[in-house]
Amino acid sequence: MIKWIAALAALALAAAPAAADEGMWPFDAVPAAAMQQAYGWAPDQPWLNRAMRGAARVAGGCSAAVASGDGLVLTNSHCVAVCARNTEPDAPAFVADVRANERRCPGLVIDVMESLTDVTADIASAAAGGADFARARDAEIARLTRACAARSARADNRWCEVVTLYQGAHYHLHSYRRYTDVRLVFAPERRAAYFNGAADNFRFPRTAFDVALVRLYANGAPAQTPDHLQLRDRALAEGEMTLVAGHPGPTERSLTSAQLVFQRDVFLPGRAAALADLRARLANYASRGPLEAQHAAAPLFTLDNTLRAIELRRAALARPDALASVEAAERDLQARIRRNAAATRETGDAWNEIAAATRAYATFIAAYQYAEARPGEGSELIGWARALTRWADERDTPEPERLRAYTGARLAALRADVTTVSAPEPGLEQTLIAFWLSRLATDLGARTPLTQRILGGEAPDALALRLVTTTSLFDAGVRTRYWEEGAPAIAAAPDPLLEFMMRFDSDARVLRRRYETEVEAPIARGQERISRARYRTFGRERAPETTFTLRLSYGRVAGWREPPMSNSQGAEIAPFTRVSDLYARAGAATDLLSPMWAAAQSKLDADMVFNAVTTNDIIGGNSGSPVLDRSGAVVGIVFDGNEHSLGGAYFYDQNLNRTVIVTSPIILAALERVYGMEAVARELRAE
Repeated sequence: MIKWIAALAALALAAAPAAADEGMWPFDAVPAAAMQQAYGWAPDQPWLNRAMRGAARVAGGCSAAVASGDGLVLTNSHCVAVCARNTEPDAPAFVADVRANERRCPGLVIDVMESLTDVTADIASAAAGGADFARARDAEIARLTRACAARSARADNRWCEVVTLYQGAHYHLHSYRRYTDVRLVFAPERRAAYFNGAADNFRFPRTAFDVALVRLYANGAPAQTPDHLQLRDRALAEGEMTLVAGHPGPTERSLTSAQLVFQRDVFLPGRAAALADLRARLANYASRGPLEAQHAAAPLFTLDNTLRAIELRRAALARPDALASVEAAERDLQARIRRNAAATRETGDAWNEIAAATRAYATFIAAYQYAEARPGEGSELIGWARALTRWADERDTPEPERLRAYTGARLAALRADVTTVSAPEPGLEQTLIAFWLSRLATDLGARTPLTQRILGGEAPDALALRLVTTTSLFDAGVRTRYWEEGAPAIAAAPDPLLEFMMRFDSDARVLRRRYETEVEAPIARGQERISRARYRTFGRERAPETTFTLRLSYGRVAGWREPPMSNSQGAEIAPFTRVSDLYARAGAATDLLSPMWAAAQSKLDADMVFNAVTTNDIIGGNSGSPVLDRSGAVVGIVFDGNEHSLGGAYFYDQNLNRTVIVTSPIILAALERVYGMEAVARELRAE
């Protein structure tokens, strides 16, 4: 790292500004000057400190707001659906009218950040002069993490992690208070949380009450959280500044144009075709009876979301102006690099090397995906069998030489998953495995050696039935014994599913090594060199890729105009929906509206804002993020983006990308007047 900083020292030039509201910013790099210029205001350090400690991370891919001094946390219903047990279409509301009735959510973990420290200098110093920078860097990261954890008593449940930014140009040490005793306080009925279901997904106008409340506990009592956020009962105004503090998942905004073309033309179409086939199979399984429909409800909902997201991502990448802007930015950066000889040598032919790697991947992507990256396509049994057979091989290998999933914290998480007491539904597992085997034979060809080795002469449906009906892996005790004892236990009492996984494991490992050598490594090297050049040009004036760690985005309440179609003027989308819109949308279709909301119509202000859209830059993982005003009060929580925001994985379009939120006034009003939770509403309002 020291070497490239010196080599590119002369590269920094005038930076082209990003779009006004673009960026999900680390809390130590909030663009105060840009915010002042756009909105006449920027947060000071006390504001940021309070927002940091009031914005929580929900394990599994969501965000939340710590919203009371007694550990009350506000997030989305879909973020706690398993605990709320509202994955079924007619699932009722969960209402804990007293704290004794709050339901424990096993496995739900919530992290609240306590501090952020820039440790770039520590890592650079530890690695300076060393022959193996990566090894020295990793050792220093491990030391910093251990030291952070040691500064707290064990009862405090501290969690520490080092986050890499700008491809290694920057490093942050994050310290969290981790809560593993989380209890459900409130979740609305599914009809309210997912009002009008898939028809409204990723769309606006809408009136969804995608809200849930949980409470953090410490030592058996509600956690004391003095640095909480407070809900604002005053309505949002059009044009008002909004700030989102959340934990966005990974973005891909540093991908080259060649990588985006690969996504558009190869990867996304392939995934869409496979998942559409899977959806048809699951729908057929669900049609067999009420129990099957219940088991398939959550997977089908997830599939519908995923398919829609893929469709919209492809649409974003198909827009000529979008790809043209990426290509223009590449040409601009390449021109800047060519002005400096050292930068030119350092960057080399990175763009063409990445393009070559994507072309190489296209030649074996199907085999890699089916045999190594996604065996079983969501089957828990296949996942457990892969983990058990791989761990039996990896456990005697020195940790630095193991596959990444079998090292450090990843290994602990993998063990917890394999030994969990839960057991999947056999019919659903059989459907998933049969789909995977059938699709593999179709896409790879029935006569290829890999297909023949995996199928072993059996038809996909018959093989899936045999594996599911003969395996012992439904038993958590058996899985735990295999995990603890490894190869001797597997050899002494072979399981048909483990034997099946082992017969093509060598093929899968070969594909993995090929992917790492021909695709992953050259792309990583090329992206690292490009990122170095970009960082030296723009520094921290541009937000880094997101990493499911805390970020702040800023924007305003605003609708948008749809792009014109066939010479017609695009529709103007207003920024608000109101309570009256909910009842108008439901109309005579009483199955859309839950009985509790139907009964409460006269108790609610028809003009109250229900959902709203803002220009805040978000991505998956921001679900449940608090939306704040300048005072730091919560004016709503994020629960979705509009259709155009799905392209936000690759780029931000200020004219079209919108964040969709449930507003605070309707949250408070509904708790009081729909669900009879006056005490909880008072707690959320408390100073």
